[in-house]
Amino acid sequence: MKTLSLSERHSYILETLRQQGSVSVVDLANQLKVSSVTIRKDLTLLEEKEMLYRTHGSAILINPYINDRH
Repeated sequence: MKTLSLSERHSYILETLRQQGSVSVVDLANQLKVSSVTIRKDLTLLEEKEMLYRTHGSAILINPYINDRH
């Protein structure tokens, strides 16, 4: 996978959550070829936009019908 922009990473994260319901930080970091720190920052930004809920080491989509509001 090529290096994605912030917006592209966020779209990928949200789409993955729509498909799977939840996803771990480690899995996302491996899939996107970025650090876990980068994924945690991305998840924090998406949580601040009320698009997902963070749990210990993973994230859960708040509403699977959310359109990309970011």
